[in-house]
Amino acid sequence: PTTNVPATSACGFEPTLASGSSEHRLTSSAIERRFLTYLPPTADPRTALPVVFNLHGSGGTPEGQMATSGLAALADRKHFVIVAAASLGARWNVPPDPNKPDDVRFIADALDAVMQMACVDSRRVYSTGFSGGARMSSQLACDLSERIGAIAAIGGVRFPGPCARARSMPILAFHGTGDTVNPYAGGGESYWGTSVESAIDGWGSHNGCAARRPTHGRGRYRDAVVGARDRRGSACRATGKRRLAARRNAAAVRSRHRR
Repeated sequence: PTTNVPATSACGFEPTLASGSSEHRLTSSAIERRFLTYLPPTADPRTALPVVFNLHGSGGTPEGQMATSGLAALADRKHFVIVAAASLGARWNVPPDPNKPDDVRFIADALDAVMQMACVDSRRVYSTGFSGGARMSSQLACDLSERIGAIAAIGGVRFPGPCARARSMPILAFHGTGDTVNPYAGGGESYWGTSVESAIDGWGSHNGCAARRPTHGRGRYRDAVVGARDRRGSACRATGKRRLAARRNAAAVRSRHRR
C-alpha cells in the first residue's frame, strides 16, 4: 500500500508532473539524455507514490518498452510512477565501459529529476526491464542499491559482482531456457558469458542465502526458490530473497530479443 500524506509534509512542494505520459530531457555527465514518465490520471499527485524504472532492451526505445510491457495499465490500478529511460545508441552501457556514458549516473539523475516534479516515496523505487534492460536493472541493483529497492529482470538477469558496497537485494528473474541471444546456460556474446543460474547464485551468495534447492512447478515453469540462511545464520531476510522462474524452450521470449 502507498503512504497517504499531504504534499506539504511528504514532499514539501507542489508536484508539477503532468498526469499521463510526458517526455523529459536532462543533462547527465554533460550529455543530453531522454526519458518518459507516466503518472496515472487516477493517482493523487499529493500522495507519496512508488517509482518503477521500465528499461528497454538493446535496440529498443522507451516508447516501445511502454507498449510491450503493459505497465501503464498496472500503474493505473496500483498507483505508481513509471520512468522509461532511453539508452544512448543501441545498448545500455553494461557491463560498464568507463569510456562510454555512465548509465547508472543517468538513472540516478533521472530519479532526482522525477523527485523534483512528483511526490515520490523514496523507500519504494524499483527497476525492471527486458533483455538489455534486465542487464541494466541488474547493474543498478549492484551500483545504486542505496536507492533501488528491488529489481525484476526479464530475459537478462546478471550478477555484476562482487557488488561489495551493495546491500542485500530482492531479485525476481524470468528467463527462457531456449533463449539463443542471452543463453540460459551461458556463452553467447561477450556481454553475457555466465549462465542465468550462476547469476542467481551470485545474488544468493551476496544476500547471504543458502544454496538453492530447485523445485519443479506446474506447467511449463520451473520455479527455483532460494533463501534459507543469511550471513548471521537466521532465516534469509525478505530484503535478500531471490526467485527464478525458467520457462522451457520459450520461443516467444527468444523472438523478442535484440542483440
